[in-house]
Amino acid sequence: MVLAVIVVCVLAVALTDAGQRLLVPERFGLDPQRGLTKPLRLEAIQSNALEEFAMGLRVFHYRTKPRGVAVYSDVFYDTHDWRLYRSGYSYRYREAKEDAGEVSYSVRLEQESRFVPIGSKKTDLRESLPASVGAAIAQGAWEVAVSDDNGVDATARLLAVLQELGIAPEEIQPRLIAELRRERFDITDKGQSWFELDHEIWTFHPFEDADRRMQFEDIVIDTRLKKSDPELIRRVVTMNELSKMIYGVRAANRAPYERAIERFGFETVN
Repeated sequence: MVLAVIVVCVLAVALTDAGQRLLVPERFGLDPQRGLTKPLRLEAIQSNALEEFAMGLRVFHYRTKPRGVAVYSDVFYDTHDWRLYRSGYSYRYREAKEDAGEVSYSVRLEQESRFVPIGSKKTDLRESLPASVGAAIAQGAWEVAVSDDNGVDATARLLAVLQELGIAPEEIQPRLIAELRRERFDITDKGQSWFELDHEIWTFHPFEDADRRMQFEDIVIDTRLKKSDPELIRRVVTMNELSKMIYGVRAANRAPYERAIERFGFETVN
């Protein structure tokens, strides 16, 4: 731990000096189209990863301010041979439970960035479900999630994707269950919030085998730039570089559900 603090302190001095000389992301080896425009996701590889990361933040005078905890239950839908997944798509139903005890339902159709042609926009549709539809799915009416008459645009787009891929709607079934506990923090400096940090605990199991479980712990930092602010760019650069120096975390190149599918041995991404 002492060595980790020393390394982070050296990094702080180096980045501060470099940032004063030239506040451009390219100088630090970052791709402005990727490293600055999507959340930074890190996978914990030791139990105290969050504490180590918070210690690194304190070297840069950041503090973490708790914002609350939410719990989610996700059901990922696919064919028996994971054709949606192998084509770069995911479709999931979510039941969310907030701090106040309120329950909400939604669906999401997402296309993974690495499957999107350069210059094209990825598909990422998130839409709330009517309470009656969400509750019906929660009670086991899984087919409602892919029904063309549930009145949800994300589902309509899913059906269009299925047609493009030559998949019949009735082939789509619940395949993977995920439970997520998300603890959210603001990352502040001198009273100003600069980033959001999510501490996520994911637990997965196949839909038909609740005893076969797998867990991941992730730290997710929202480093997306909303404006061209040199000070914000400097802080994003620092955050990206800091993440490489913290012992106990590593860059997560796959979303949690993708890691679960691969490590369960269901499929392998080409």
